Amino acid sequence: MLMKICILGLLLVLISQIAAFAHVSKEEISRSFSGESEVDMYAITDTLVDPEEFSSFRESGKSLDAVGRFYNTLNVETDMRFLSLFDQPLSIVDFPDERRLDVLSSGEEPTEEYIDDESGQRLTDVRSFQMNENAFDFNSLKVSSGPGIKWPEVDYDSRTIPVLLGADYSSIYDVGDNIDVQYYFEDFTLVVGGFLEPDSTIFYQGELNTFLDDALVVPYPPVLRPVTEEDQEFYGILSFAMISGDLAVSRKTEAESVLQKLGAIASQSGFDAYTVLNVPTYLVQFQLTRQLIQDNAGLLIGVGILLGICVAVSNGVISLHLARRRWKQQEIEFILGVSPRITGARIVFVTAFEYVVLVVALVLLASRVPQGGGSGLIALTLTAAAVMVADISLQTVLRKRWITHGLFIRDGHDY
Repeated sequence: MLMKICILGLLLVLISQIAAFAHVSKEEISRSFSGESEVDMYAITDTLVDPEEFSSFRESGKSLDAVGRFYNTLNVETDMRFLSLFDQPLSIVDFPDERRLDVLSSGEEPTEEYIDDESGQRLTDVRSFQMNENAFDFNSLKVSSGPGIKWPEVDYDSRTIPVLLGADYSSIYDVGDNIDVQYYFEDFTLVVGGFLEPDSTIFYQGELNTFLDDALVVPYPPVLRPVTEEDQEFYGILSFAMISGDLAVSRKTEAESVLQKLGAIASQSGFDAYTVLNVPTYLVQFQLTRQLIQDNAGLLIGVGILLGICVAVSNGVISLHLARRRWKQQEIEFILGVSPRITGARIVFVTAFEYVVLVVALVLLASRVPQGGGSGLIALTLTAAAVMVADISLQTVLRKRWITHGLFIRDGHDY
């Protein structure tokens, strides 16, 4: 009996993990690889590559207002969603040393603090991604705790910006904490609006899985207002960062249509110093990754089914052997007049007890292994219940057959 339970236990653990993987794969495909995400990408960037030309452009408030109108029109387009996304590091003022994370790094080495020559502040540069609401929604980013960001209310003029922090920051900050930073050489206060789910990722610069666990997510304002002389330097940098992004366009839309619409927006806004680049790497990585997940899930399910068949056969043989060992005791009970219902009830109780103990032990084990909850535990319990019913039915059939053919028909004679 112990051998049968051990074999079945191993099978149930495997089934629970396969079911959990299949469930996670389905969720991941739905979250990051849905039909809505299967789009053509067109990258937009400015053409002001000459430093002097770029500096001259930024010194003109009229030119910067044209950039703002260009962004504002793009941001509300529905046929082609503009995903504004940039990775400008932020400098945190007086980052708490006693809770410093080694993951705070813009490269392979941990970021070291330094003293700003002009302000005298102690600064630490951290990874940060600035994005608009379209980019946030397109990448299916979710908040694990906190109220999140009210995107229409984001206002840079207040110098206070709600932000989301990667999961690694949950041991450093709490929801509602204020973080003083330098953002494009200007002082801002960030208010922690929540934390992203662990292993949150975005598509950025050709990489489908850019992880955000050690990054800050800073929302862009919904509208770029006309610049003033006082904030022209800041918005001169911010405006060009905000128009650097990708257009997510339905695959049914022709490239010519995209370019025509962009041309109309440029004429309307007065800004035409941009260029468009197609980004085929997104669609290639998207399709390959989705197919890999689907293939692996199908393969594991197939392996699980084959193993289930093998275990069912082996456990059937073991059950037959156990039934034969019990026949002698059941024969004596039958001859002594013990009710068959009592014997049958005992078989059901003992077998059910064994399976219940097995399921409880496996649930405790599964809760401590990766992907051990939810759908995996449900699959484990249902499989154990199905096998238990089959086992009890098999033992009952064998017992009745033994009573009929073993006690009353021996050596070809009726008794």
